[in-house]
Amino acid sequence: MIIDAHCHLFDANARDRYFWLDGQPEGPVPPEQYEQCILAQPVDHVLLSADPGLLKTAEGLARANDLVAQAAQAHPARISGLCQVNPHLPKESLDEIDKHVAKGNFVGIGEICQHVLEFDTCDETVYPMIERAIDRPPDGREYPFHNFLALSGKAADAEGTLALVSRDVYAADATADGCVHLTLLRAPAYAHHDPYVLGERHLYPITGQGMHEYEVALMPAAVLDMDAIGAEADRQRRPLWMAEVTRGMR
Repeated sequence: MIIDAHCHLFDANARDRYFWLDGQPEGPVPPEQYEQCILAQPVDHVLLSADPGLLKTAEGLARANDLVAQAAQAHPARISGLCQVNPHLPKESLDEIDKHVAKGNFVGIGEICQHVLEFDTCDETVYPMIERAIDRPPDGREYPFHNFLALSGKAADAEGTLALVSRDVYAADATADGCVHLTLLRAPAYAHHDPYVLGERHLYPITGQGMHEYEVALMPAAVLDMDAIGAEADRQRRPLWMAEVTRGMR
């Protein structure tokens, strides 16, 4: 399967951004025309997000995501939508995530266009959108994660959380009965363009072959302690440095 993971549904007045629309009559091209052009690509599936140029106002943000939702709903077998957000419009962006991602209209969030919207990705105003985006139901589906996975729930009338911190695991699934399954084997080697033909006898150490070692820290708490989780993730990721500081012994 070939997936185009970066495709935009541009506004009707920005048709020159799609090179395959050359030769079309002058004037605006409706979104339906863009959909047909996207569907004409030699790919099996497209991850589609809105025109970044529309995101600077609340009205434009909502309209942009609605256009993508219409395209994804019209062609669910070929198009999956991604929700655009604007860190300068935090409330409106969270509303868009709730409207589209939480209800299953979109499969995720993107593209967060730092170069268009001019914001710092490390700014704390971005955090609520990321947190909202990574909330996942315990429905048994496998989801990717990076560095840690956090669970929350109630048992015996007491609420609690459990964080699993690991630099070696990148995906997991959870079920409503509290079971968590970690994905321990990695995918096959990445095949480059053209496509690149992988040799049958070559060993690929980055894939799920041979001996593996995993480190997983379990951190239960009444409330998630993100500082402690971050410190544990840093401890696992950082190499152990050895240095000679006595400048020699006589």
